[in-house]
Amino acid sequence: MNKLKKLIFASIIFSIFVCNSAFAYNFEPKLRKYLLKQEPNVEIRFDGLVTFPDGSRYLPITPSVVENVAKVKIDYTYPNKKQLKERPEVIVFNNNYSLVKIIPTGADKYTLCSYEGLPMSVKTGLLPQDMLVPSGLIVPDHIKGIMGDLVIPLVSEVGIGKKLVITAKKYSNIDKSVNDKLYLTTYFSSNLIRVFDAKTSKAVYTLNLNGMPRSIRPFYNERYLFVILRGKDHIDIVDLKDESIARQLDLNVEPTEIVVDNSNNVAYVATKEENSIYKIDCKDVTFVEKIKITGIPENLTLSNDGNQLAYIDKNTSKLYCITIDENYRVDEFCDTSNVAKLIIKDDNLYLVSRTKNLLEKYKITKKAPTEEEHFLNEIRSGKTVEEYENEQKKAKKDAHRKAYGKRYQEGMVKIYHKRKSSLEEEDPNFYRAQFLKEVMVAPKPIDMIEYNNRLFVLGAKENELYIVNADSFDVEMIIKLPINGFCNKISRLNNNSNIALITNVVEKNYLIFDLDKKKTIQKVPIDTNLSDIVIVEKSTNERL
Repeated sequence: MNKLKKLIFASIIFSIFVCNSAFAYNFEPKLRKYLLKQEPNVEIRFDGLVTFPDGSRYLPITPSVVENVAKVKIDYTYPNKKQLKERPEVIVFNNNYSLVKIIPTGADKYTLCSYEGLPMSVKTGLLPQDMLVPSGLIVPDHIKGIMGDLVIPLVSEVGIGKKLVITAKKYSNIDKSVNDKLYLTTYFSSNLIRVFDAKTSKAVYTLNLNGMPRSIRPFYNERYLFVILRGKDHIDIVDLKDESIARQLDLNVEPTEIVVDNSNNVAYVATKEENSIYKIDCKDVTFVEKIKITGIPENLTLSNDGNQLAYIDKNTSKLYCITIDENYRVDEFCDTSNVAKLIIKDDNLYLVSRTKNLLEKYKITKKAPTEEEHFLNEIRSGKTVEEYENEQKKAKKDAHRKAYGKRYQEGMVKIYHKRKSSLEEEDPNFYRAQFLKEVMVAPKPIDMIEYNNRLFVLGAKENELYIVNADSFDVEMIIKLPINGFCNKISRLNNNSNIALITNVVEKNYLIFDLDKKKTIQKVPIDTNLSDIVIVEKSTNERL
């Protein structure tokens, strides 16, 4: 009797799904034709589930934008350059429709592709909204957008993938402060922030954001995070203890970068807006001021004493420095070329260029530049001697013509320089950057830190670390790092620590590096590729 009831019930359910046309998924006709031509015995269920003769099952994803093509063909696969018969995890067709393979992970457990670098046509598409969800299916967080209104568990919700694999070997010479930290990691093409304990190397939790994090910065005793999201006109405030988004700061323009002055409990935000940087009170988490500047700021950098804020104008590549006082004076320092990192410490400015492979040192001073220094700075900006001299001649002629026509050119030159000097004398408080030294460093330098009067410059191309003496500006050591990935960031645990973390964007690991001993002391595998890593103290009980 029970078997009869089950059979009747199953028949009713089957009839409902098959007979109700409103419930049936409208499988793309050209794609259906293509699949049947390639594999005549393929089965396409009423809800869109595709089953090949070997038992491989695929879910269809309808793209947000459909390309009208005369003939369907495969445009992309993951793994790359696979044929249909090889059953890749993801198949994207030239009309933007895609098939995602159902992958067994254990007894009655299934998932979808874990690769985070999938095309946007996949990430922004939708599964059939009337689909019969396979029992035991768990969707990775980075493609959760494809679910729409479907109720499917996420990896972060069931704990899959939270445990991090680490080497069994322990290193007694690692700074003990490592064990008192939490690492916050972000990934390319993902809306996640992963938080894990440095002592146990286990994920504590995963934060699912409403967008892809561009920049994350801890503040207020490292209990909270500022999170800037790509394409969003607000800043998320994340509570690390409560594992939640506590608040949002709304702007009328998209923020791009943020730096935090923990000593004074303020933060500065760069945006895509012309001529402005926003100041935030970290105690009240409110905007307190809009600082007027020149250009569109990027590479926002705070000096070690918090008295100066440097940035590069995205439009002109000129470097400006803001004096942090009631007036917020903005001074033009120098021209730059594709700067990867700025550091300001004790009236010294260090900048490293990706394209020139140069580390440069400047002195921040109030002294008026000499003619020789002015000339040198111009040459440093990339001009040849001939170009510089021609510009100077033209400037003098233009100034002369404007004031006196074509008469008394030599006299006009003297008058011009006198006027320039008098202006400088009227305002003696201006700052400038005096070029001091330069040195060739690692190919494609991408990041830099300062420690114990040494500059550690990270090279992405050859995965090298150049150690430069800040006084002599000599390269003291070149270290080949034990990774095959593309290095992207070096970060100290804190301002007093001799331990730094080095990440890359290809291999699933990071390095623990001893800055005193100048060597890698541990290579730690993790479960995904990183785009950024931030180190914070374990959360306190303090609240805003």
